[in-house]
Amino acid sequence: MKKLISIISVITALSLLTACSRSGDVYVSLSESSSDMGLSSEVDLSSENNSSTVPDKPLCNVSADFYYDGSPSHIMNSMNTVDSNYLYTLNYMYSVPGEKHSMALKLDLQSGELEEMCNVPGCQHNQSECIHRRQMWPTRAFGKELRYVYGNRLMSFDGTKHTVLFTNNIVTQIGDPSAPISGEIAPVSIVGDICDLGGFVISENKTYLQGGNIVFVLDNDTFTAGNPIKAGDDDIYSMCVYNDIVYVNNSVNELYMVDIKTETVKKLGDKIVAPSVYNERLYYIKWDGSVPYLCSASLDGTDEQVVLEDCYVNYVIKDDNVFYSQFSSDRALYMYSLDKKDKIKLSDIDMPDIVSAEHIDRVFAVGFDNIQSWLSADGSDFSSLKYEKEKI
Repeated sequence: MKKLISIISVITALSLLTACSRSGDVYVSLSESSSDMGLSSEVDLSSENNSSTVPDKPLCNVSADFYYDGSPSHIMNSMNTVDSNYLYTLNYMYSVPGEKHSMALKLDLQSGELEEMCNVPGCQHNQSECIHRRQMWPTRAFGKELRYVYGNRLMSFDGTKHTVLFTNNIVTQIGDPSAPISGEIAPVSIVGDICDLGGFVISENKTYLQGGNIVFVLDNDTFTAGNPIKAGDDDIYSMCVYNDIVYVNNSVNELYMVDIKTETVKKLGDKIVAPSVYNERLYYIKWDGSVPYLCSASLDGTDEQVVLEDCYVNYVIKDDNVFYSQFSSDRALYMYSLDKKDKIKLSDIDMPDIVSAEHIDRVFAVGFDNIQSWLSADGSDFSSLKYEKEKI
């Protein structure tokens, strides 16, 4: 897990998180804070771009039945999530020599306005409980709260307080897990981070968690854990879920399929990262030397096909389009049509975090000092917001 944490630190340091507006490159100076998790309408930013009215045309159209963000878990989107009101970006690897910047931000999906997430009067943002300082990765929206991993605990944040939902006592070092006792995991005496959770995916009434090389399921209502299942011999880095099947890849780029119901594990391939499922097909990045290819396969791993060359792990598939950064060439952002089999360049933004969700109609590229976005159906309706980072 320490190796995973160091890799995440390096990658997230390259992509300081920002936010997006509806017209041009508008600079916004963040000087006051707001954090209501969509539970109230309190917004107070000292900016000429701040508006108390919602525009006639919202930045995003959001479906009415949204309840949770079921996005796959991997290192390029672990600190971004979307609910029915906001895009949240949380990044703590933001230090600049002699400066510190507040990076816990949220983007209003209706107005396109950017807000800070801490609204504690007089807060200096230097305490571990402050949303600007608390390590929250990965993070996923669930109802009116954010759920996140904090060491070996699954936590929730409702805009005001942090609550422990579940404490992981599974042995997650490389080796055999503890045996479950009466529906709960047997406690063990372990020092260090080997019990830490590495990621999770929310799907319907379950949360699928991984730590080390172990996968297990947590009931969203009772928070009781299912049996731990060992997937390979190395730390898991990425995970996606489809119909109670978990696809994981690990630190040596092996891909495994874990059937939660039967508790069986099957290795599907090597040199593979970032699995996801779209339209009854399994997608993943497969490396050929230094070149990453986006491939698809049947859900059992057979019938592998190359979809796209030079596609980095930060890809998102939505509305029959692949949004991705090139890796081996210009590192810019592209959109590839699965139907037309062609690609267009969307932006020169350098390898951003690419964020979307099933319940919204846009795709966001979260870069060093701005967020850009497009309609996911055709890549039109570009919007961008640059921001000036305030010293705190």
